[in-house]
Amino acid sequence: MVKRLRRAGLQLLPGGVPAVTTPPSVMSLLTTCGNEDRRRDAAVDGEAWADGWLEENPDFVPRANAVWHALAVEHQLFGPEGDFLLLVGRHWRRVHLLDEWDLIGAGSASRLLGSATAGCPEFAMTSLDGRVALRGTTYQSCISSLVVPVPWLAPTVRAYMGRLGDRVARGLDTDPENVATVRAWERYVRHQRAMEDAYVARPAGSVACVTVAGAPHPGAHGGGRAAGR
Repeated sequence: MVKRLRRAGLQLLPGGVPAVTTPPSVMSLLTTCGNEDRRRDAAVDGEAWADGWLEENPDFVPRANAVWHALAVEHQLFGPEGDFLLLVGRHWRRVHLLDEWDLIGAGSASRLLGSATAGCPEFAMTSLDGRVALRGTTYQSCISSLVVPVPWLAPTVRAYMGRLGDRVARGLDTDPENVATVRAWERYVRHQRAMEDAYVARPAGSVACVTVAGAPHPGAHGGGRAAGR
């Protein structure tokens, strides 16, 4: 896993995953969200899954990398040191964006961020504080990086988790995985509300902002350079 992440331009950081994170099950709901959830899509047209298409369109991967990066910077995916959480299997891993990276090309081909085909991403990411959730996914005629800010407030996510929570509370759903999902969701929402309360309670002028600036520059594999580096 470490080598495959490196090929994508990501460094795996031992430990460091917050005690309360965005439940992985929430990430699968992002593609069902709409405008009411404040979903933002950044799509790049193309059929990278088709044989020979990437060779005929060499600018596709660099453009898609740039689109992902711009969306991630705009919505503050990155922590102060350029760290964020990547979903690997069913577990969050803390990773760091290296100077040279290529998520859409080498990352997608690695199977960790895609379906083993360069240019066909399938990944889920969240900020360390859980305030933004980002997906990369492949459609028939395009690929898309999409983000849902403050996912615990997204009506589509809340409605689904509310229905699941109700079934678990009434004993109609005793599946251990679903019970664990509901408990993780409840912890996540409580944590986010506590963070909001703490933010409101801060004295004026005490909030420090961290900005990750800069667009990616061409990297060794059509990716870019990490922002702010």
